[in-house]
Amino acid sequence: MTVAPKANVSTCLKVTGAVGNGPPGAKLNRQPPDAIDLATELTHYFTKLTQTWQQIAYAQRRATDSEVQWLCEEWERYFG
Repeated sequence: MTVAPKANVSTCLKVTGAVGNGPPGAKLNRQPPDAIDLATELTHYFTKLTQTWQQIAYAQRRATDSEVQWLCEEWERYFG
């Protein structure tokens, strides 16, 4: 499965089968709002994590203490 790099959450949910592929407005396999909110939050988290990693890897720019703290706290929140 491939997803365009700039795909939004809605596209990702459709590609992964979390949302039905029926006609517009069809309510097939809809996830509860909590699941969509979580997907949006995780998308934001992994975007920030990736951006921070890219800055470290390619720009040789160290992450600030507050960036590292936020990433660690959020990691614990979602995966701890």
